[in-house]
Amino acid sequence: MVSKNWPHPADVVEFTEVEEYEDKTIQIYIDGSKNDQGVGAGVAIFFGKELVTKLKYKLDNRCSNNQAEELAIAKALEALESTDIEENSPPTAAIITDSRIYLDSIKNVNNRSYLIEELRKRLFKLESSNWTVTFAWVKVHVGILGNELADQLAKTAARAKDKISYYSRITLITLFWELEEESKLKWQQKWEESPKAAQTK
Repeated sequence: MVSKNWPHPADVVEFTEVEEYEDKTIQIYIDGSKNDQGVGAGVAIFFGKELVTKLKYKLDNRCSNNQAEELAIAKALEALESTDIEENSPPTAAIITDSRIYLDSIKNVNNRSYLIEELRKRLFKLESSNWTVTFAWVKVHVGILGNELADQLAKTAARAKDKISYYSRITLITLFWELEEESKLKWQQKWEESPKAAQTK
């Protein structure tokens, strides 16, 4: 990403982590899933204890699980931008994930991936509209409804038979790995076709 597209330092927001999130007006559970069947992102949005929105998105099979989680947050924040709440309810929201590693990753100021920059832009826009958005971590598979639901949505999206993916940007790491694997295959093919290879058989 070209540096001129990065947000101005005055526009940078922090990914604030909290331990308590049940007091937030809106609680958003997110999850990503990557397996042999595909890659998917899931979002479950609650007003208090009431489930109000379920979202799921299929990503290109070459995308990473981190990208699925990042897309889930981006779509959750997008949904939050158009959310109306009662006047007596504070504009507070918590994004909840069961990935400790991922939560640490998005707080890394040196992380300049495309989706992370999108998250920063959306967070700044929400904070400019008086929203307070925080992040929270929960243990995986401990019976938390929202967390289990986001997991199911992500896996359902990953299994979807749709040929068209909602998101198809791949990371540079994935691209470099694919180029390396392709180079290895070409080298192996040339070796097998060479006279020296025939002599060793």
